[in-house]
Amino acid sequence: MKPGTVLDVGAGEGADAIWLAQQGWQVSAVDISQIAIDRAETAAHKASVKVQWIVADAREVSGEYDLVSAFYPVIQKNSDLFRHLCSLVKPGGTLLFVHHMPDPDKPRGHGPDFSKVMSAREALENLSPKWTIEKYEVIERGANSKHPYDELVRARKLA
Repeated sequence: MKPGTVLDVGAGEGADAIWLAQQGWQVSAVDISQIAIDRAETAAHKASVKVQWIVADAREVSGEYDLVSAFYPVIQKNSDLFRHLCSLVKPGGTLLFVHHMPDPDKPRGHGPDFSKVMSAREALENLSPKWTIEKYEVIERGANSKHPYDELVRARKLA
């Protein structure tokens, strides 16, 4: 993708936001944790990149972005958060949503309760007709991973 404006949702300690900035994106990154954002700011400074860090619930973010990137978001099913994230994508812009696939053969360890959290497949199913699906993919992370598979959805908002 050609770099533009991006919102990194659930930025944590900033690895994705920093990488995006290094690729030429104008990055805004939101996380609810002040501690995570403090660490992210330190990492961005060391990497000599500029990122707008936002400590807030993603529902409090406004604006429009060329890309809204949500890797492993904890979005409760039936919440308004997913619709809000979709509203932040400019017409012609992209939503990138990646999440772990639960492994039915393994008991739940740490992390979200997948029965309560929106999966990438459910995100795909919740997109309105104003979107075109560019990619849906199951990605193998490896048998030794705590989550051996991820799902990826890349969708473009129609102009």
